[in-house]
Amino acid sequence: MPTDWKTALVSPTLGRVTSRMPRADSATREGRPRPAWKRRVKALLGPGLVHRMNLLAICLDEMMKPVPPTAYPIPLEVMRETLLEGGVAPGSVLHVQSSSSHLYRGWPVRTPEAALGGAEYAAAVLRLLLELVGPRGTLLMSTDFQRPGGWLKRLVVDGPIDADIFVPARSPSRRGVISELFRQLPGSIRSVHPYYNVTAYGPLAKELVGEHHLSTPYVQDQHSPWYKLTTVGARVALLGRTFEVNSPIHLVEFLHPQEFPRPIYMQRPVTMHWEDSEGRHPIDVFLHTSGAPGASFFVPESLFKFSAYLQERYGIYRIRDFHGGVQVVTYDAHEQYEAYLREMKAGVTWYDPEFLP
Repeated sequence: MPTDWKTALVSPTLGRVTSRMPRADSATREGRPRPAWKRRVKALLGPGLVHRMNLLAICLDEMMKPVPPTAYPIPLEVMRETLLEGGVAPGSVLHVQSSSSHLYRGWPVRTPEAALGGAEYAAAVLRLLLELVGPRGTLLMSTDFQRPGGWLKRLVVDGPIDADIFVPARSPSRRGVISELFRQLPGSIRSVHPYYNVTAYGPLAKELVGEHHLSTPYVQDQHSPWYKLTTVGARVALLGRTFEVNSPIHLVEFLHPQEFPRPIYMQRPVTMHWEDSEGRHPIDVFLHTSGAPGASFFVPESLFKFSAYLQERYGIYRIRDFHGGVQVVTYDAHEQYEAYLREMKAGVTWYDPEFLP
C-alpha cells in the first residue's frame, strides 16, 4: 500500500482530499485561487458530501498519528519463572502451543525485550524452552500445515488434491512463529501425518512421533504423539493463546469414538496425502462434522467454559494471567485426559449446550 495511503482512496484525477474543514464563503486557500476543476468537483459533489469527506479525512489523520505502545513483551525471566512453577524442569517432556504475538503484548511496562523484533522475541522464547527442558528433555510442538478450505470436496474427489499434499520436510507450520522456528531446528523430527501434525526434539522425539502415520482413521489414536504424551508424564504449556488452541483436549473423542455420547464425525473418512522422496502416500482421516444436534464445533468460548468446568472439579490447570488478557497455562497431559474421560463417561462433553457461549 502506498505510504500516503489516503491518496490511494481518491482518484488521481481528483487529487488529495484536504484534511481541513472547508470555509463556505471562501474560494481561496492561503491567498491562492482555488483551481477551477476543484470548484467543479465540489459543485458536483454538493456541500453535504464534501463536508462528510473532510470529516473522514480528519479522522484518517487522527488514526495515522503515532500511538505510544501500551503493552510490551513478557520478560523472559518472568516466562522462565512461570514455567518452572508450572512443573517444567530439566528432563521434562514438554508439549507447547503458543502465540508469540500474544506474549509480545503481555506486559504493562517497557521491558528490555521490547528492543527485540517479533521474530527475535519468538526465537528467544524458543531458546528458553529448550534451555528449560535441557539435553535430557524432549520438546514438542503442533506444526500443522495450512490446508485450504472445503472439506466436503475431499469426500467426492477420486485422487489427491494438490493443495492438500503435505510435505513434512517443507510445509510451513501454521501454528505460529515459534512453532515454525522449531520445525526448522536442526535435529528436530516431524511426524508425517498431515493432520494434527507434531514436531519433536530431544531423546524421545522419534519414539513419540515416529508412528504417527499409523494413526488412521483417528488422528489421535494410541500410535499418535498426542496419546503418548499421557504415557510419559508430559507437561503441556499453552503460551499466550490458551484453551482455544488446546489440541490435547480432543484426545478423548479420538481415542473413544464409539463411546463418545455425541455424533461428531463425518460418516466416512477422507483421504489426505503426505509426500517424501519415495512419492505420495495416502492416509484416511475422520474429520469432525458440523450440525450435530446441540453441538458447538470449535467455538473458543465453549472450550474456555468447559476448561473452567474441569478446573473447578479437578484443579488440573495452573494459570497465570498477564496484561491484556494474555495467559500462560500449564498442566499434566495425563491428568487432563483422565478428567475429561471421566466426564465423557458421565455423558458430559465440551460440545454440550451448557457450554455454548
